[in-house]
Amino acid sequence: MKALLLGSSGWVAHYLIEELLAIGVEVIGISNQHKPVQNIQNIRLDMSLPEFVKKVSEIKCDVMINLLHSSDFERTVDVHIGLSDSCKKSNTHYIYMSSANALDGDPSQAHTENESPNGGSDYGKHKAKCESYLNTHFPEACIVRFTAIHGFAPNRISRTEEFLQSLSQREIVPIARQIFQNKMYVGHFAQIIAKLARDKHSGTFHIGTVDHSDMIDFFIALAERFGYDRSQIIEDKSYNFNSVMIPDKVLKLYGKEANFYEKDTLSELISCPHLSKYKKI
Repeated sequence: MKALLLGSSGWVAHYLIEELLAIGVEVIGISNQHKPVQNIQNIRLDMSLPEFVKKVSEIKCDVMINLLHSSDFERTVDVHIGLSDSCKKSNTHYIYMSSANALDGDPSQAHTENESPNGGSDYGKHKAKCESYLNTHFPEACIVRFTAIHGFAPNRISRTEEFLQSLSQREIVPIARQIFQNKMYVGHFAQIIAKLARDKHSGTFHIGTVDHSDMIDFFIALAERFGYDRSQIIEDKSYNFNSVMIPDKVLKLYGKEANFYEKDTLSELISCPHLSKYKKI
């Protein structure tokens, strides 16, 4: 099986490439900036180019995974439509990486996979538009919704590392309260996406930990795991926002292989070699 990974220099892609290679999938990358550290074929191609969709569509693959992102929402929608149409014509499985924001028009409760896209923010409306197109024109495609992802990010500073960096510099860190999320380790997240790609599942899937918590409580637990005092974290604004994605389908499909908890996320972070420098001695 051959997978074409769009946005191959991103931090999720870094882990996803490893997982795909581990299960015997050949990976070709498309990126505009950094080249993946893995020894894969990688093509430098700018999404803003008019011929982007045509050039990508000429690459033969079994699965196309769209991890592209840009602040130009109109352009990303156009590219998404062009790529999904091309995949439908060539019988290529298409995976679209959406977001919890596709449902941020209703922040009052946890979300299930049968909810129709309902974006409230500009970003959410953009994601909802992309999802709606697939639901109407290409229901055989796979849509992935997810919320908070934690871990080390090559080529940039992840929010996780930024938080630990601030603590190590003895800063006081304000964290919002009443923002509920399920917080997953990026490596676990990538494991499930790789399985969905290998098995070519269709429909909408939520990927996240089985449990969830208030964002501030998770960051307090993370700080304490690394040896810092919770007094360095202070309450910021309170939002009463729920972006929990209930991962029902993947649990039914993969059972224990998809059964992750926030304690697993914390354990992976404290054992991550790239983050170990932030442990307080």
